[in-house]
Amino acid sequence: MKLRLGRIPYANVRPVYYDLDRKKGPEWLTCVEAPPTTLNNMLAGGLLDVSPVSSVAYARHFKDWFLLPGLSISSWGQVMSVLLAHRAPLKDISNRPIVLSTESATSVELLKLCLERKEVFPVYKTEKVDNPKDLAADAAGALVIGDKALKWSWGDEEGLMTDLGDCWYQWKGLPFVFAVWAVRRSFVEENRPLVLQLVNILHQSLKNGLSDISSITESVAFELKMRTGTINEYYRRLKYALGSKEQKALLEFFRMMHKKKTLEREVSIDFL
Repeated sequence: MKLRLGRIPYANVRPVYYDLDRKKGPEWLTCVEAPPTTLNNMLAGGLLDVSPVSSVAYARHFKDWFLLPGLSISSWGQVMSVLLAHRAPLKDISNRPIVLSTESATSVELLKLCLERKEVFPVYKTEKVDNPKDLAADAAGALVIGDKALKWSWGDEEGLMTDLGDCWYQWKGLPFVFAVWAVRRSFVEENRPLVLQLVNILHQSLKNGLSDISSITESVAFELKMRTGTINEYYRRLKYALGSKEQKALLEFFRMMHKKKTLEREVSIDFL
């Protein structure tokens, strides 16, 4: 029996997959790497058994998925890898184009909530943006996530950066949970012992990764051609717990989306 495990191709999951990257995973485990929105769809379509998914994706499929306990990608304040890069102050971008990332459903919804709170209402469009050169001249900015956000630099162009993790924390005083690990309920029915074994593997891998975060930091800094200090700060801000505060934050986010009718029904959190 093979278990198909999804993986986000960003630096933020390196500590979780630390042991697997060192070929210490079991033979029954297969990893599939893809952007968050693709992993969301693959898990929903039965092409994966367990995967990190956008928090929004869990909310839309919570009747079909369980959460894996004790695992998330979250931050208390600045996260550094979920940013609105904008050319003008926020108060001046209403009715101007903001380009949305195609890679994360959660970040898109968080951006809209944060801007609506400030009574900022841009015109949203979706297209691929890797750096400032990809932005059309009339665009007020772009939502950028993951390693692209870490590397984003306006260069000679004057520009601003708004960290969405910090926006949420300043607003709610809670962490923001960008992603969780989920498993299909139908897979658990016949393979619960295997899934429980995977949970233990991921928890141990995360523990080992965090204990050796300096080597992960050096590796990521080399690959992304960034300063080690910046990556060290990034990992200092990233959190991987899914405790009571993170669950409270998730439910508050889901409640707000339900109130906006972005979600059709109220969401409950169900663990494996």
